[in-house]
Amino acid sequence: MNVLLVGQDMFRPQLACNGWDGMVTPNFDRLAGSSAHFTRNVCQVPPCAPSRASTLSGCRPETTRVFTNEGDPLGVTMPDVVTLPHQFKKHGYTSIGISQIFHHMNKDDPHGWSEPLPRKLPVEHQLPENRAIIAEKLAAAGYTYGDYSRKLPKELWPPVKLGPQTECADVPDDGYRDGKTTLQAIARLQQLRDEPFFLAVGYTATHHPWFAPKRYWDLYDDDALERMGSTSARGSEKRTIEHAYCACISYLDAQLGMLLDALDRLELADNTIVALWADHGGSAGMPRPMPTPMYHVPLMIRAPHMQPQRIEALTENVDLYPTLCELCDLPLPEHLEGCSLVPLMKDPGRAWKSATFSELHGPDKTSHTMCTPRYEFSFERPPNSDAFDNLRVRELTDPFDPTANLAELPEHADLVKSLLAQFKAGWRAGFLP
Repeated sequence: MNVLLVGQDMFRPQLACNGWDGMVTPNFDRLAGSSAHFTRNVCQVPPCAPSRASTLSGCRPETTRVFTNEGDPLGVTMPDVVTLPHQFKKHGYTSIGISQIFHHMNKDDPHGWSEPLPRKLPVEHQLPENRAIIAEKLAAAGYTYGDYSRKLPKELWPPVKLGPQTECADVPDDGYRDGKTTLQAIARLQQLRDEPFFLAVGYTATHHPWFAPKRYWDLYDDDALERMGSTSARGSEKRTIEHAYCACISYLDAQLGMLLDALDRLELADNTIVALWADHGGSAGMPRPMPTPMYHVPLMIRAPHMQPQRIEALTENVDLYPTLCELCDLPLPEHLEGCSLVPLMKDPGRAWKSATFSELHGPDKTSHTMCTPRYEFSFERPPNSDAFDNLRVRELTDPFDPTANLAELPEHADLVKSLLAQFKAGWRAGFLP
C-alpha cells in the first residue's frame, strides 16, 4: 500500500463539508466523503516547526523539545528518532518529499528521505506593480530583485515581505508556488507508480503572504464573507486578508483535485492511502481570517477498502504516524505518543480518548488547551516550567454555549477542579483503547 501525505500550512478546516456555507471546496469535500474524516482533530502545538516536528516524529512537544520556530530543529533535539518518512524508508518504501514538509527541512530529518528534500521554491509576487515595490526597496539597499541569498540583511529577508501580503494576479495555477508543487508531485507519482512509495507533498498558500490566482479570488465577495461570519469592515485590511484566505483555500482545493485525478489516471487510487493534515490553524500574532481555534485542523485518511466515515471522536495530529503504519502493516516504533486510529475507522462509535492536549509556548507563559467530549479548557503556566502547581485558568467553554466562560462562574468551581486533575494526569490517562 502506497501513501500520499498532503500537508498544509496554517490551514483551518474552513470547508463546505464542515458547514461553511459559501466556501467553494469541491475537492476537499470529495476527499472527506471518501475518507475517514476526523472532525474534532487538533494539533499539539501551533507554530510550524514544533507542530511538524511533533506530527512527523509521533511525539508530543515535551518529548521533541521543539517549542518555537526559532529553536533547534528536530534533528538536533532528537537526532536518533525514526520519523514517519524514515519508518517507511526503513521498510522498503521510496520516501520522497516535495515543498514544505518539515519547517527546517533536512535539518529536521536528515535520514528519513530516499533523496534530500529539495529547496523550497520562493514565493513571488506576480503583479508588475508589486514586483516594482520590492525592486525599489532592494535597490535602495544595494540588491537586485530575485536575489534570494540568505546573505540579505534581516530587514530584507525574505524579500516577499517587502511587498503587499495579499495578491490575486490573473495567472495559471503554476504562476504561484503551490501550482508548481502540484506539477512536481504529479511527475513524481508517474515516476514512482511501479514501486512502493511514501510521497509527502506540502502546500503553503494559506500561510501569509496570501497569494492565489484571480479566478479563486473571484469566487468570493463581501456578502459571502459576511454569511460566513466576518464582522470586519468592508474595504479594511482584515477583510482583504479574509478574502485572500478563502481564495487560497479554493486554490489549494484545486491542487488537491489535480492530485486525486492523477491517482485515478495512473491507476494508483486502489493501492494508495491519501492522508490530508495541517500543521496548525494560525499563529497568535496573525490576523484571524475567521473565528476558528488555532488548534483545530483537518485530518482525513482515505484508505482503500475501508468504509468512509465522518468521525466526531477526539483525535490528534500525533495519531497520524501510528495510523499510517498500521494501515500499511508496518511495525509501530516504541517512541510513539499517539495511538492508531484504525480501530476508530472500523468502529466510529467505540469508546475513545477522553481528552486531547495542545499547547503554545510564549516568552512569558505557556498556554495549554485540553478538549474533552464536552468542554474546551484552557489555562497558563510560567515559561520553561514542567511543574503544574501554578496554573492560571483562562477559559472553560461548552460548545452548547460557546460565548460563556464557565470558569468565571462559582457554580462550576468543582468542574474546573476536576478538569485540572484530568490535565495533570496527562495524555496517557486519556487513552481509552
